[in-house]
Amino acid sequence: MTTATATLHELQHDFAAVEKAAKRGPVRILRKGEVVGTFTTENKTDKWTPPDRATRSIKTKGPVDVRDYLG
Repeated sequence: MTTATATLHELQHDFAAVEKAAKRGPVRILRKGEVVGTFTTENKTDKWTPPDRATRSIKTKGPVDVRDYLG
């Protein structure tokens, strides 16, 4: 398997094509002909769930009472 290459410009302006290539295998990112990084994708099957902001707020600030915010 050969590693695909893409320039930094291609990564910035045609991300969809680079991502599609990364799903097949790692993509070397080039800048001025030198490799600056490798782009890979994870094959996740888990569905993304939004963060629970209420629980996080209680953990960081403690219990919040609505009356604290009323004039």
